[in-house]
Amino acid sequence: MSEKLEIRIKKGSELTNDEINEMYEVRSHFMNLKTHIPKHKDFAFFKVTITTANKVFLFTTKSGSIKGLYAVTQFVERSKTTGKKRLVVEPEFGFVLEEYQGRYMAKTVRKNAVTALIKYPFINKYLLGPAYPASYLTLEKYGKNVWSWLDKNVPEDIREVLYEYAVRHDMVEQNTFSGIKSLYTIPKKTAAKDIQRLESKPSYAHYKLLNPNWQEGYGLVTLTKLNLSTLLYQATSIFRKK
Repeated sequence: MSEKLEIRIKKGSELTNDEINEMYEVRSHFMNLKTHIPKHKDFAFFKVTITTANKVFLFTTKSGSIKGLYAVTQFVERSKTTGKKRLVVEPEFGFVLEEYQGRYMAKTVRKNAVTALIKYPFINKYLLGPAYPASYLTLEKYGKNVWSWLDKNVPEDIREVLYEYAVRHDMVEQNTFSGIKSLYTIPKKTAAKDIQRLESKPSYAHYKLLNPNWQEGYGLVTLTKLNLSTLLYQATSIFRKK
């Protein structure tokens, strides 16, 4: 059995160059670069993103070796249509090496969500970002509702948050947002058994309909609300599973 990891939390601006290099290696373990993206360009993007994150959770051994990370950028903004405040939470990177999976990431995501609920009790809270199938299915499994720009009948407040995300990340061209984010990386080749596992999930057919080229390095921008009912739904789902 692998050793228990410690969880340290830092602001992105507090990270050392050695920590950034180690985290990049963890990410590289899971992702390949697209052929036209040079490594230095991807590393520069990673470094800027990770150092501007509000919170970076480091999963480390007792000796300090980094085995995983979860980086989050979150901020309060005002709706352009209603003027109401809202909290936007954007997970930037989340990886844990295989031998440690299942014990840290989900717990950390939940902990950060609970912290947001306590700190911002009276405003709407949204979690969003580009998702591959595994992340999408996890969100749908433990979230009460998951939306994308390409879904039908998306509530207006959800559509506004998704569009503002697209503007913020330079994804709007000629006033059009595709709902899909082209990433610098592609997932490492997915084994046939993993594809079969995905295809056994009813929600995967819907995801694939919206984002058929995901294996070429395209993430479906998805959103779920962070609220008490979502956490209760999640807790109930975990209880049923146990």
